[in-house]
Amino acid sequence: MKKYQYRLGDLIERVIDNRGKTPPYQNEGIPIIEVASIAKNNRHPDYKKVNKYVNT
Repeated sequence: MKKYQYRLGDLIERVIDNRGKTPPYQNEGIPIIEVASIAKNNRHPDYKKVNKYVNT
């Protein structure tokens, strides 16, 4: 398997900082990756645990 290196800004479309304020949630859209969706010793979020989305 080949490994690739990317700049974070090239991979992320939008960063939303919701600390201290609640964004308007939607039933679909951009998934909010919360700490609860990232398991111990895992780099990738478990998208089955993602249940909040913001408007695109």
